[in-house]
Amino acid sequence: MPVDEDIVIPFIEGLDVELGLKRISGKKKFYINMLKNYVTNQEKTVPQLRDAMQKDDYAGAEIIAHSAKGVSGNIGATQLQEMAYELETLIFNKTPLAQLEEKLVIFEHVQSSMIHALKIALPSALPPTIEHIDTTNASAIFNTLMSLLEDQDHSVVRYFEKNTVLLYDCLGADIFSAIQKEIKRFDFEKTIQLLRKTTFFEQKY
Repeated sequence: MPVDEDIVIPFIEGLDVELGLKRISGKKKFYINMLKNYVTNQEKTVPQLRDAMQKDDYAGAEIIAHSAKGVSGNIGATQLQEMAYELETLIFNKTPLAQLEEKLVIFEHVQSSMIHALKIALPSALPPTIEHIDTTNASAIFNTLMSLLEDQDHSVVRYFEKNTVLLYDCLGADIFSAIQKEIKRFDFEKTIQLLRKTTFFEQKY
């Protein structure tokens, strides 16, 4: 199994690797998996935004833009983070889709270029590692997460992003990715089902 010191993070234009690593205490294996999750979960961001706004679901569109801002910032994609923040602000102000379209096209182009570069540059999947976990803190976070999910509270998206590192450590790469995908889809019932099947959940509950 490779150790962090053996992992070389590829250069990708527009990606501040040093900043991304700093935000997760230099964990390179975790950072690589964050980049892979970004590819999986962000590819359809703009179509999802357009779809939400066409349905006049500005609250849903705002959450999608906020999520794009958060995960872009987490990996060190600062330009995309700033662009997503601008979109989030415009959506919050109920800007019509027709007026947003030009900015959406630019964001989609920049994000697609980033995702394409990530697909080419990233190495094959690294074995997930489970490091020391503060189980007391983890229990409190899981309790809050489940409560938000059961209440169908959309703020669970932000809460999940805030606790990404601990949740990844508790759940492992595969389950974390699956749960992240369902939360992004706002399928909270499916997320609850997945969480209840995890080993960590069974141990704590």
